[in-house]
Amino acid sequence: MSPFNPFENGVSIEIEDLVERRKALVRQTWRSIEFAKDSKFTAAFYERLFQKYPEVIPMFSKISLEAQAMKLYEVVSVAVRCLDDLDGLVPVLQDLGARHASAYGVQRGHYGVVTEIFVEVLYDFLYSWWPKESTGSTSVFLLDVTDAWSWVLNLIGEVMADAGDEAMAAKTPEKVSAVI
Repeated sequence: MSPFNPFENGVSIEIEDLVERRKALVRQTWRSIEFAKDSKFTAAFYERLFQKYPEVIPMFSKISLEAQAMKLYEVVSVAVRCLDDLDGLVPVLQDLGARHASAYGVQRGHYGVVTEIFVEVLYDFLYSWWPKESTGSTSVFLLDVTDAWSWVLNLIGEVMADAGDEAMAAKTPEKVSAVI
């Protein structure tokens, strides 16, 4: 007799349901940030980013931390509001990605770092608000939130990185012809 396999008849995971759940969690947690922390959250993001990855600090030498935190806060707010209109959001992200690559030297690998730090700071903020006596439900909720934000930030990062790669590839022939 073969061992019991709960998945032998297949697992039905509705991708649309998962995507909608992720969107709802992203909206819900971002609303919490907006009401409680606003750009203080994104300022904490940059503080942690600079602590863990000091090599990126020169990319931000022409702007104050406060101004940069506000810009990130505004971009994330727009992205969260546009989760149901990805066709409208993608061109905005492509433009941002191309400009970040051309003007600041942002590379594909930087987007993974952004996701890592953003999720860490979000986890810390949410955990600090959660009642400590409900650790089981807290852990499950925070895992779901981490998954949701990782999904949306990876989506944003991929779109921006692709646009950045294209922008830099388009600039390369100019550099080659200038050398010749």
